[in-house]
Amino acid sequence: MRLHHLSKAEAVAFLQRGFAQENMQVDPKELDNVVLSLNGIIGWLTLVGVTAREKGALHAATLSECMTRAAVMASDELRNFLDYRAAARDRYRAILAQLASRGPAHWSELRRGLETEVGRKLSPTVFNQLLGNLARADFIRKRQDELYEIADPVLALSLRERRLA
Repeated sequence: MRLHHLSKAEAVAFLQRGFAQENMQVDPKELDNVVLSLNGIIGWLTLVGVTAREKGALHAATLSECMTRAAVMASDELRNFLDYRAAARDRYRAILAQLASRGPAHWSELRRGLETEVGRKLSPTVFNQLLGNLARADFIRKRQDELYEIADPVLALSLRERRLA
């Protein structure tokens, strides 16, 4: 699944159009909070819109409920990814756990952290394959400033709350 991130302006416009179609008035501050929390990911924005329509309003509790539901879905997606990569499962988890707990990091920081976790040196090629697989699956991304980060804030929340077995 490819994650498409809308810019802040695009995400706000997307939500505004959806709420206008439902004849719902929403507080612009709540819209901003949703967009900042969900990093412009269309699927999660849509989930918030549907939930707000069901509840009749967009408020902090709506976002919180959506984050909880989305975290379960994101965790399931990662579990599916890991199920097909049993040999490297712990390495993938260690990389993601580092990013979830400390935030964006350089390649070298991630590699050192993983080497500490597994108790041995890893070749740059092996480490690049691990990062590449996570990036191709849209679990992480490399920013313009050369830092790696978890691409989906909902997945990051799920990892920080240790929802993954």
